Amino acid sequence: MSYFGYGLGQCFSFGLVGSFILYFYTDILGISPIAASTIFLVARVWDAVNDPLIAGY
Repeated sequence: MSYFGYGLGQCFSFGLVGSFILYFYTDILGISPIAASTIFLVARVWDAVNDPLIAGY
């Protein structure tokens, strides 16, 4: 159960920053929500492809 607490803090901080960045992209910069979501999607796909390559090296 103590390991769950470590991961919870990390996920909470990433979720908080991700929510703020999405708000910033849509309301401050004026990017459409679909374009902002596409930016997040491309970043996740790049991360999914890149992580095994780096870990295997």
